Amino acid sequence: MELYLEIFFSKIVDGKIVYARNFINITQEGSNPDSLVYKALGSNFPRLRTNADNLLIHSTSWRYEDANKLVLTYIVYSDELSFNSRKFMAIPVDKLRVVFNDDPKVPRPKVVEEHSIISHGFRHLSFLVKNDPVIRRVISTNLTTLKIFDEISMALSGLLVV
Repeated sequence: MELYLEIFFSKIVDGKIVYARNFINITQEGSNPDSLVYKALGSNFPRLRTNADNLLIHSTSWRYEDANKLVLTYIVYSDELSFNSRKFMAIPVDKLRVVFNDDPKVPRPKVVEEHSIISHGFRHLSFLVKNDPVIRRVISTNLTTLKIFDEISMALSGLLVV
């Protein structure tokens, strides 16, 4: 089985999640994926000056894909990221949606689109912002960003309703 690291470098700008995606085959790496994310951050954003107060890195999910691939997904969030010379995508925050599967006997959707991965990841981060004081402190460095995370639904991101 091949192992892949999927990294979404992201920030919120004007009510949109702006992001660039890296997809790296790490089958032969033998390294901690967290370390590889930091390495990718440094090589993709060499001028970025971050610290624990303005950078959030979190593993938000994993999935099996056809062709024997296991994908570990990370969100790297910082309001300091600059996408000026990079190809990036954007999703309006109000368009974040839960992906559904129409067959209850199949535990995962047949196709998981990129916007669904981002949506899940940001709902996951929203849950953490609301429940983890360390994560909240990082996001609180920008009050506009904090307000947006507070408004993002936590549905299917760690919220358990009993």
